[in-house]
Amino acid sequence: MKIASAESPTTGNYVDGFSDRFNQLLSMSGMPERKRVAQGARRFNVAHNTFRSWCVDNKLPGRHSLLLDIVEDLLITIPGVDNTKSVVAWLICGDSVPDPFHGGAILESIEVFFQVTDRARNKGVAFDELPRDAKEIILRKTQDFISTNPDAVVETDNGIALNSAAILLVDSLLDMAETLSGER
Repeated sequence: MKIASAESPTTGNYVDGFSDRFNQLLSMSGMPERKRVAQGARRFNVAHNTFRSWCVDNKLPGRHSLLLDIVEDLLITIPGVDNTKSVVAWLICGDSVPDPFHGGAILESIEVFFQVTDRARNKGVAFDELPRDAKEIILRKTQDFISTNPDAVVETDNGIALNSAAILLVDSLLDMAETLSGER
């Protein structure tokens, strides 16, 4: 399947552990390890070095939509897993979010992850670039707040939305993480 377009090259987005998780996903989808890079580059219409960087160098595809397309394509051959968002969240954050392949995926946790990352994007905070422990704390504290405050989330047609108190908490955590990571 040809997915990538020539208009948007891959950037150097580094995420610790991404390649290990990406290779797990490729293996589960039936892509053999032998000549994986060449086969993947052809399948997803990207340069050999680009696909290699995903498999070896912990680099994300340059566009989030490309990663979604790749995961969606790979999930076709993995029975029982059809939530593309939960797999993408796992690829990016690892064990900070529930493992979508071993029964631990809780849709609300995945939705909280996307609410937090959307909030970070709106504030101009590069969530992906925060230290892993900071991301884990933000997600855990947000999840803890939601579990003790049932009105912290509102059901919408598109999933969930955080209420104003939860947004204030997330904003505070993002500001603190950004400040602390800038001081390192």
